[in-house]
Amino acid sequence: MGIRGWIVFLSLMTLLASARPLSEKRPTDLLTQLLEKSTVYNQGQIFTWRSERKATGLWCRNTDTKGDGKPHSIDCFSKNRLVLRERDRNGDGKMDEFTSYGTDEKIVRQIDSHFDGNLDVEETLVREGPYIVRTTRRAKGKKPVIWAVVSVEHYPLAQEEGKAGHDGAEEEALKAMQATEGLRPLAKPFEAPSDDGKNVTTKFGFQVAKDCLDTDAKLAERLHETLAEGVKCLIKLDDEGKNHVSKIASLLLGQPSPRLMCTLEGQKWGRREALSSLPPEPPWIAVNPTFLAAATPQTMKQTLFHELFHPLGYAHQSDVDYPYACSFCCFPSEAKTDAEKKKQPLITDLACKICGAHFEGGVDNLDYLKKMAAFLPKILKAHHGTRPLLQYLKKHKGEPEEREAEFALVRSLSGVFEAPVASALLNRLEPVTDKGEMALLNLVRFYDKKPWAPQYASASKRLVSAVDAWTEGNDDEAARLIRESSYPSRNDPQLKDIDPGILDAVETSLNRTRLAVAELIYDSYGTQGAKVKEERFQTEVLEPLARRVSGL
Repeated sequence: MGIRGWIVFLSLMTLLASARPLSEKRPTDLLTQLLEKSTVYNQGQIFTWRSERKATGLWCRNTDTKGDGKPHSIDCFSKNRLVLRERDRNGDGKMDEFTSYGTDEKIVRQIDSHFDGNLDVEETLVREGPYIVRTTRRAKGKKPVIWAVVSVEHYPLAQEEGKAGHDGAEEEALKAMQATEGLRPLAKPFEAPSDDGKNVTTKFGFQVAKDCLDTDAKLAERLHETLAEGVKCLIKLDDEGKNHVSKIASLLLGQPSPRLMCTLEGQKWGRREALSSLPPEPPWIAVNPTFLAAATPQTMKQTLFHELFHPLGYAHQSDVDYPYACSFCCFPSEAKTDAEKKKQPLITDLACKICGAHFEGGVDNLDYLKKMAAFLPKILKAHHGTRPLLQYLKKHKGEPEEREAEFALVRSLSGVFEAPVASALLNRLEPVTDKGEMALLNLVRFYDKKPWAPQYASASKRLVSAVDAWTEGNDDEAARLIRESSYPSRNDPQLKDIDPGILDAVETSLNRTRLAVAELIYDSYGTQGAKVKEERFQTEVLEPLARRVSGL
């Protein structure tokens, strides 16, 4: 290094030593991140020094990235807030990029793209509701300068107040949506759909029936919000979440277009909130109009996202239950009581662990069945786990995993209304020594002390006997036990003072478990070619049970 170089070096070191520490509060939200570009520095020392701009009251940090004594980037602050950034992008000693950061969260960057001293590109970013709008303009002509808009882009913000754009995963999810054909419309604000009189066709691929819009005029917009938020949620999960996203993109691009409707020919809704198709049927979602009129926005999003997974090819009980797992992962239920608020993080965690995971073998995977058995009772959907667990038990009877599977079945039925059945199952699994098994036993025994529980013990034991008969291959005995199951009279002295709503819930839970066993018996008759038994069982047992469960 020559004498001149040493003088420059020592002068810079003196300035650095005398300057007070540079405390910088830089904007880190999405507005700034979208404008910033990464800078590749030359190898070697990067020099930084402080200067003052007395006319504006700003202090500036000058950065020399090449060791030539010239600033290549200048950041200027008002107190500790960044208000101006200047950059020399080609290293000619002249600043050719100027970015100002307003107190109104507006950011403006002007660029001399040709390095001729004329600022000919301007990018502006501002917040508009739940979006950041990025507008790019280019100058045409020099005197007078005419500015022409060349692009306007929208970037959805994170939902949580105060966290908008701070989440790196949020930005990555947004980029993934913008890069995926079929999802790009979800990365933009909702646009008014076209109207053919019977349906409106959205920009993101869905058709929405006009009868739905008569009930909720903003349903198409709510569907857009649901898909946009749900896709971002899935992208942040493990690889299986991204697989779901790929399927959603294909669905939105596919033909025929998926439909959202509120009238389904011949459909009696009963307790049902919504229905949807399974492949190879064309994709559709149908929503109960009564539910649509009464549901909160969060509940509607959860329901729509749940139903979306059926046209993707996921059925309850025969497939991994991604519909429930992903809808509760991405759209948690609204917690109202302190107890619900306390349980909510656990439910969401369980849901996301299922939604983002791939389970080799699907419903024949014990790890999945155990996770499902822990999750479904907490959302009052325990009956959806009964059938796959019983099928696993029959297939793996006598194997080392059998006891684990039996306790998973007990766990899936460990809700307060299913406890009589869980108690009957536990009676044949004792003695219990494992800590986890003991905790489950204590929970079931606690629920079993409810005043109505002893009255349903007989029906529950008969149901468990039917399960045993079916797993041992004795379908006729299992069918007999299911047929002869009966519940106590509501006039029973032990039940007369109990809220009828509670008794309805208990019997509905028992009926759902009975229905799961009955469906397995029916399938066995079909496999054996026992046509007469199959048809009789369907008429006498299966169909009445199904009607009772659905509230029809």
